[in-house]
Amino acid sequence: MTGKEICQRAASLHDVKYWWGAKIELATVALANRLMEENPTVWTSKYYNKAIQDIDGKTRVGDCSGLVCYAYDTAMISSYAIEAKYPVWMDSPKDGMILWRRGHVGIYEGGRVHELKSIDYDYRFDIYDASRWAKVLYDKAVDYDAPVYPLGWNRNMVSGKWWYQTGPGADDYYRNCVAQINGDYYAFGQDGYMVEGAAIIQTDTNGEIVSVDPM
Repeated sequence: MTGKEICQRAASLHDVKYWWGAKIELATVALANRLMEENPTVWTSKYYNKAIQDIDGKTRVGDCSGLVCYAYDTAMISSYAIEAKYPVWMDSPKDGMILWRRGHVGIYEGGRVHELKSIDYDYRFDIYDASRWAKVLYDKAVDYDAPVYPLGWNRNMVSGKWWYQTGPGADDYYRNCVAQINGDYYAFGQDGYMVEGAAIIQTDTNGEIVSVDPM
């Protein structure tokens, strides 16, 4: 498994709702009742009433450690068991590595964090702030240095937007430009995503592109 595959598995949970103690499973009344019985300090009547609104026969639910374990395709364990299982990485995190703090875990990717955060927020892909995390954990069996993305077109599994990878590195992609690909021209914004529909292209006095924005 590679770090990028771990990130892709984490991103695939973008429609999962947060239930404390759930492990990426179908939301049911029976599950809510069991979790309330097992964790009454968290599963108050107010929490329970909010949670059961997610039950529709198709929605999956989980918590932060459930997201990490699913991403790593391993047995479901708690955030504290995750801390005990994996060694500490002493450098800047790489895509797919585990971020840990007391009572919470997430998956790092490109300066952001995949999280199942709370019943009020559900899945989040927020900006990474090193001060919010106590440890970076990793699995010695994972290849975190594999090419970040395959060359060519790639799609963000959360937003559905497309970008074009030009090389093996994290920064090797078209952005803030117009590129010819297989005979057709495509506009890419500052964030690297393809502009769908018409684009506003601004240039400097030398004709160099300054910005590309959706119309």
